[in-house]
Amino acid sequence: MRKLGLGVVLPGLLIFSLSCDNPTESRSNPYEQQPIDWPSLADSPWPMYRHDPQLTNRSSYLGPEEGEIVWSYTKPGVKSAKAFTAFAIGSDSTIYFGSSYEPIENRQTWYLYALSPDGNVKWKFRDNKAGIYLMCGPLVTAEGRIIFGSPEGYVYALNGSGQLSWRYTATGGIYSAVINIDKVGNLFFSDNYGSVYSLDKDGNLRWKIPSNDNFYANDVTAIAISPDGQTIYIANCSFTGTTLYSISTDGNIKWGYNCGYSTACTFNSPMVDSQGNIYFALTNSQRDTSVIGLYSLRSDGTLRWRILGEINSCSEPTIDWDGNIYVIYGSGNIYSLTNNGEIRFKIELSDFVTAPLTCDKNNNLYAISDKLYFISSLGSILTLVNLPSETFANPAIDSQGNLYLGAPYGEANTIVKIR
Repeated sequence: MRKLGLGVVLPGLLIFSLSCDNPTESRSNPYEQQPIDWPSLADSPWPMYRHDPQLTNRSSYLGPEEGEIVWSYTKPGVKSAKAFTAFAIGSDSTIYFGSSYEPIENRQTWYLYALSPDGNVKWKFRDNKAGIYLMCGPLVTAEGRIIFGSPEGYVYALNGSGQLSWRYTATGGIYSAVINIDKVGNLFFSDNYGSVYSLDKDGNLRWKIPSNDNFYANDVTAIAISPDGQTIYIANCSFTGTTLYSISTDGNIKWGYNCGYSTACTFNSPMVDSQGNIYFALTNSQRDTSVIGLYSLRSDGTLRWRILGEINSCSEPTIDWDGNIYVIYGSGNIYSLTNNGEIRFKIELSDFVTAPLTCDKNNNLYAISDKLYFISSLGSILTLVNLPSETFANPAIDSQGNLYLGAPYGEANTIVKIR
């Protein structure tokens, strides 16, 4: 029996088109999701941004049950949406994250932190080349290296003690949410000049696809990788159109799906399911409903389905273990769709949701604003705990059912552990 502690059913909650199917009955479900073995990643409950190289944002463990803040750690820094990167957890349960705007010698700088599970600082790293903020969250490898990039154009590999193992210099700055990794340890990222890179596990350049008039990689979205580890997916936003590209891990462009041309279009990071289907959201500041919406492609680049107009300006998608898709659109509205793109239910929240939905082992979801919301796979919703402020960083779930959040509280920035 799931204990919900401080949870209360929200009054006035609107839920539409709720499916009566039981999502736990998935024996004959062709879209049932399977864990993907990834030998190059740390054997940990949450080794990278959005949990895995497919960017599913889905855990193999249960999430918080009691709605209780176990501890909080407050660090110096200016209140900002860039106060924290996403979180990662190492095989020894160390929590890693990037921190921005910390004061040092009458200026501000970034650090990469390592916290113990009890909330104590194990170490923090900064380079003498460090600027004021980080956007690229850490990834933890099977060898225990912590990989991340900086807006100054450097890729770093630290050992478990926080010492620099190697540093690679890219042509441009690195603003994406994570540097992704294939099954043998090769790394993939883009820079703010629109080029795509691959490094080997020792930081040597394998290949680079430079930007040109037809190709300009989105520099702030993350790269997703196929379940077989052979293909990367990255958004291209150029003057010729808005395209999702499929590129082999050897650096050969396999195909591009062009969504059409529209000014001010923005991709969110793509996501890939266990069957190799790809999902991504396209937004547009001018609300061009002929282009913006939620898309699903097959692994060969053909369109499975898309929803335009009704679902727009939405978040990166999350997928549960039964293959259902969840997105946040607008400020705090939540859609659940079947894997075939049919709407299961819609929830209208009055709060601004600041991070994509996080899914646990039982297909329960966590939505974050100035509260932590618990949402069942059937669409019922409760408030687990009130938070002192809105949370901006993507959370992580550990093997004990704890969830780690980072939030700019007042004039400080705080990490909280919730069970």
